Amino acid sequence: MRSLAVALLLLFAWTTPAAADTIRDRFDEANGHYYKKRYAQARDGYQDLIDRYQIRNAVLYYNLGNAHYELKALGRALLNYKRALESEPEESLERRIRDNMDRSVEALIDRHRKDVGRSVTVLDETHGVLYSLFHLISNWWAGVVLAVFWVLLFGVLIARRLIGSPEVRRALRTAALSLAVPMLLALILFVGNIATTRAVERGIVVQDNVQMRDGRHPNAPASDVPEGLEVRIIDTMDPNETRIRLSNGKEGWVPAKSVEAL
Repeated sequence: MRSLAVALLLLFAWTTPAAADTIRDRFDEANGHYYKKRYAQARDGYQDLIDRYQIRNAVLYYNLGNAHYELKALGRALLNYKRALESEPEESLERRIRDNMDRSVEALIDRHRKDVGRSVTVLDETHGVLYSLFHLISNWWAGVVLAVFWVLLFGVLIARRLIGSPEVRRALRTAALSLAVPMLLALILFVGNIATTRAVERGIVVQDNVQMRDGRHPNAPASDVPEGLEVRIIDTMDPNETRIRLSNGKEGWVPAKSVEAL
């Protein structure tokens, strides 16, 4: 059994005390269902908190992922674990999330291996090298680093103007150049993180036995895309079909309900 996270952080200043009490009660109720192995009720309770109260919280996503894992909905488990990671959890929770992600991937590959009609699939990510580069650290931390170095650089430049000693001014000039380089790198990471996040919409295949067709025609050539695979979402204009791109660059169409955005 996956261990739950029991602290729900309510980060909404507008939430009234009565609403906060209701949310806590519903969260505790869903946890109670989970501990009693009523995983479908737990799943529905966690999902209701997300849908009704618009809570986007690493703890909630983690618990929802655990409920899906116990229900053998491994694609949806991975989806919610990754959503939890993107909500920037604390370090201890992040370790648990990553451990459960690894278990989910192993279970999916094992399921795939037992199906003699399929080849074993690697559940790789599709966002590419540039996306990975700009997400080396979270955007929050990139912003913090940028702000710190900007303040330090600003202080050194002011001091250089106020101090008349040539030796000290030269030393401050060297210090300013030393601060400018990491500040510029942090700025590039900060801006690049925002730009790539907006440009790349990622999703997870949440159903089994999904076929990706090369074209829109029902008889177009098709190939398997495994449950749990991360894909890039290209086109969602059709309510029935979604166009996706795999990590190898191949594109095609899948049923809209088979893929959910991160």
